[in-house]
Amino acid sequence: FDWGGVLIDDPAPVMAKYFANYFEVKTESLLKQYKLVSERFITGKISEKKLWTSLGFGKNADFNEVNSLWLRAFNTAYAEKRKMHDLAAQLKNKGFRIGLLSNTEKPVAGSFAERGYTFIDEPVFSCKEGMAKPDPGIYRLTAERLKVLPQECIYTDDKLEYVQAARAVGMEGIHFTDTAECIGKIKGLTSLD
Repeated sequence: FDWGGVLIDDPAPVMAKYFANYFEVKTESLLKQYKLVSERFITGKISEKKLWTSLGFGKNADFNEVNSLWLRAFNTAYAEKRKMHDLAAQLKNKGFRIGLLSNTEKPVAGSFAERGYTFIDEPVFSCKEGMAKPDPGIYRLTAERLKVLPQECIYTDDKLEYVQAARAVGMEGIHFTDTAECIGKIKGLTSLD
């Protein structure tokens, strides 16, 4: 499973507004600047402090390792998709290994354990692995951590590009556009009632 957009609502729009309000800038200009450094941030190559400094907000950002501005914004945006959590828990109870594959930043990945995702066997975060979707290596790594072949995996993501990358390494890919539709497809592939 992908995290943002599948197991939870996509936090990016809410977070972008949070940062724009915090720094008193337009959301569009903040996103344009962020895009220039986002790959380095989500792969863990730069810290949050370096992120804000490189965006020109270093002096204005009230944050530290314990009280991350990024994490505060994420917590504001965080909203679980309960039916998807229930599906993952049902699959785990039926003996399936459940993985999470997410392009996630260090502050957010660090809070993952506190969220009680007991149905996840293997969380794989881009910031900890130094690579991000759609890199084929991160899909293969996820399968390896789950101790299965890519061909034995079903991967669902709200971004079609990432689903296509999963398919390219041999995984069954489901493009998440609707909760009920996604659940139906996964149940059909797993014979889950």
